[in-house]
Amino acid sequence: MPSLGGRVDNCHRHLWDFPLRTSVPCGFRFRLVGVPKTQKDDSSLYLMGWGVPTYDALYSFQSLLQSRDGQPGNGIWNYGRYSFAEMDRLINIMKNELDTTKRTAAIHAALKIYREDIPHIPVHHQMIPWAIQKGVNTVHMANNQLEVKWVKLD
Repeated sequence: MPSLGGRVDNCHRHLWDFPLRTSVPCGFRFRLVGVPKTQKDDSSLYLMGWGVPTYDALYSFQSLLQSRDGQPGNGIWNYGRYSFAEMDRLINIMKNELDTTKRTAAIHAALKIYREDIPHIPVHHQMIPWAIQKGVNTVHMANNQLEVKWVKLD
């Protein structure tokens, strides 16, 4: 995993090594809470599974990082209440720009902000293995979807 820098790296290392601890030696304390508390914005740390069925960056950016402003879809999974005007501006470009070069530039700029601002600290990467019958081979897709076109019978 790439370095996230200083205090974040230290926390990530300790959280990964001791996933059920309630405190780690980097200045944070944690209390395990259920989903209703996150839905009421009453939690600063949460574990979330996320997949992108559209393969489009906008799906994640709008849902996870756009400021909540009451508009449909904006920040609906932004439980950390992250808000940054430049990120919002870039997400709005992604929503409306038809020129692929300009839209891709907005995505790249938003990714750069994401790497530098660190609105999320990854503490867990979920792997979902599949079991399959002998003689049947397929590609395990990153979105955990079975693509029939990739299934091969021996």
